[in-house]
Amino acid sequence: MRFIIFFIVMFIVSAYPAKCQTCTCETNFEWVKKTFEENDAGFQYIIDKKGQAAYNLHNQQVLDKIRNAKTSEECMELLDEWLHFFRMCHIGVFAKKTSFSQNEKENPVCELWEGDISKFEEYINSKEDVDCEGIWKTRGTKIGIKQEGANYIGFIIESEVESWKKQGLVLFRLEQADKKYKTIFYTHNHSRGDYGTPRDYGAPEFVGNNHIIIGSYMLLTRVSPGYDEDPLLKDYLKKTTRRELYFEELSPNTLYLRIPSFDHYERKAINKIIASNKRKILKTKNLMIDLRDNDGGRDISFQKLLPLIYTNPVHTASAEFLSTPLNVQMLLDLAASKESNFWDRQLAKKMAKKMRHRLGEFINFYNDSIYTYRRKKSLSIS
Repeated sequence: MRFIIFFIVMFIVSAYPAKCQTCTCETNFEWVKKTFEENDAGFQYIIDKKGQAAYNLHNQQVLDKIRNAKTSEECMELLDEWLHFFRMCHIGVFAKKTSFSQNEKENPVCELWEGDISKFEEYINSKEDVDCEGIWKTRGTKIGIKQEGANYIGFIIESEVESWKKQGLVLFRLEQADKKYKTIFYTHNHSRGDYGTPRDYGAPEFVGNNHIIIGSYMLLTRVSPGYDEDPLLKDYLKKTTRRELYFEELSPNTLYLRIPSFDHYERKAINKIIASNKRKILKTKNLMIDLRDNDGGRDISFQKLLPLIYTNPVHTASAEFLSTPLNVQMLLDLAASKESNFWDRQLAKKMAKKMRHRLGEFINFYNDSIYTYRRKKSLSIS
């Protein structure tokens, strides 16, 4: 059996149609269609499975809608609809944003808090009364919450999350309605780095003086100003929230490790918690790993976990990559990228070198249909 994988990212001209009269949604569609047909490894498989007639009908139906598209947002949605004929996950269309340009500031979706971060931090450190205003943290991100009238605005101070790097980027608003608050959250797709449509995440849950729970999405813990809190409450939240990495010794024979996500921005925290507890893990009979509600991520994020759970060789179906000039260039770009979390740069170089000499073919980088993960010894206690 041939296993095929290819992750393709498409870009729309973000100025459509205001700044370039030739950059219509239809011309974008023609480019996406041609590029996908020539470079996606799974294209022919879907055509063989669904039939050419079904594909032709899908093309015509989407094209009819595209010719009536009035905005770039409509165009993106329709191109996404076209792509999902092939598969629903790990593929999509989004506007390319390389920086926060003046055009992006004019876009109401890309909202920035224009205040002075340093002055805000000085103000927060001098506060004595307890309310939502403060500096908070969650999963590698520091967030400021500032009162604006009867409402509050939450914005990025600093973050390890790639799509949340921009200081001042508005993350959410706590809006008052009928003497209660609701959370308007600006969702970010970590795998794409886009800044999404605001969504209502319901009422925030205030727990004690130093914690806010927003839906099932995040737990905010106050950094400043520091308020006294019952240690039992803090311990309870650590144990009960599914959105925080957590390690605990349940008994002399059992350890508990909760990992809510394997996204790349969690890699450092996962590696750190494993390294700091490795000696204890190796001496303890049972290690319970809780992956409930884990939203997946990247292979590199669980590599340090593999030696701890390895008992026998692990057999995995290998992937074959379609070799095309565009796919080769994609790997070269990844190899040159400074974002080392995204890809093994040396592996990307080797893959590109092998592919460029065999254009048009499916290339298996492990030279076998099955890849086997092996270790010389198991660390588990028998």
